[in-house]
Amino acid sequence: MKHQRISFKSDGITLVGDLLIPSSPHEPPLPAVCFLHGFPGDANKIEIGLNLAKMGYVYLCFDFRGHRESMSPGFEGPFSFKGEITDCRNAINYLTELDFVDKSRIGLYGESMGGGVAICFAAEDNRVKAVAVRAPVFDTELMFNHPMFEMTINSMEYFLPGEVVGLTYPNLLSLLREEAKEYNPIKLVHKISPKPLLIVAGAQDELIPLEGVKALYEKAEEPKELIVLQADHNLTLPSIRKSAFKTIVDWLVSHV
Repeated sequence: MKHQRISFKSDGITLVGDLLIPSSPHEPPLPAVCFLHGFPGDANKIEIGLNLAKMGYVYLCFDFRGHRESMSPGFEGPFSFKGEITDCRNAINYLTELDFVDKSRIGLYGESMGGGVAICFAAEDNRVKAVAVRAPVFDTELMFNHPMFEMTINSMEYFLPGEVVGLTYPNLLSLLREEAKEYNPIKLVHKISPKPLLIVAGAQDELIPLEGVKALYEKAEEPKELIVLQADHNLTLPSIRKSAFKTIVDWLVSHV
């Protein structure tokens, strides 16, 4: 397996990430999976990536604009859900331009905010063959209007310095609420069909209510699958984490 540090452009912003490339006996063209992190999330889901690479899958993970290593000089925001959808589009562009990637076998896996991005992107772009999400943001209009989201934004500079820029942008919440009218997972998820969709949820998730994820699932068209784990949002228990990642990897290998 080869591990490469990579970068690509999105709206002129340099996004930084990692690419895992399977080695022999896996021969190109190879299927690929792109990972989308949460808010602020963790771009380096190495467990998922290593397991997929062992199965012969190219694996791309990267930081969204304004997150960690994707803080281009001069970029001040705003934080943008719509911007993250654009970043996803450019990540898929990057994968399709690699001559060793099978362009007809590209999968998408997103967690939390990245899960919402994955749903909205896959609803409008047919280059993705299958979509898996875990603990996805299911309703951006609800989320961006919730008092807890404003509190989260206001506290992140203190508790997670250097993780995200663009949270102090003037009128940020108003901008996000306008974006949510156009890009809302629960209103777009039905458009993913006929691409297969996997939704993994945690029964003890303290951030993404199970009832909301179930409502998202009901809005989706077939083929779809919902798996509920006895897990919290961050998969704190190692045994649950291992089980969740195995479930996701097995599903992606079966559908991409």
